[in-house]
Amino acid sequence: MSVRDEEGVGVRKRGSSWNSRGRGAPCPCAVRSLLLAATLVGCASRSEVRFLRDGEPLLQLKIDVAEDEAARVQGLRGRTLREDEALVLWFFAPSEVCIENTGVEFAIDAAYVNEGRVVVVESFEPDEASLHCHRADRVVEAQRGVLSALEPGDEAVFAR
Repeated sequence: MSVRDEEGVGVRKRGSSWNSRGRGAPCPCAVRSLLLAATLVGCASRSEVRFLRDGEPLLQLKIDVAEDEAARVQGLRGRTLREDEALVLWFFAPSEVCIENTGVEFAIDAAYVNEGRVVVVESFEPDEASLHCHRADRVVEAQRGVLSALEPGDEAVFAR
């Protein structure tokens, strides 16, 4: 996946910190980011996302979290996912998030989540280069079909 800001500019900038605006300025939540990274990244077996509709469980997935620039840009390239796994692109403030599926060898679904609610679920073909953009603070990526039961407004609960 490539991640772009609301102006369509790639957020990967050599020698700069990433923030939700993709401008290269240090993120004011850097300390919170580091603490969250220490507890979430690399702990996929203990981290999860649960999706609920009207308080009733719909889906539960083990997650790996990509919250720094390099991990978000790398996305699912060179990775595989089981049906009970997902990758979460974690942003710390809502913004226009654009993703594509270039370099990924399998079809995926991507659930754009803003403030704990599903905004939309988009499907991508393997190696698809077209950008899909929505306002979100997290994007959950899983194998095609895994997120198909989700609807806008469903609740997303992230836990370790």
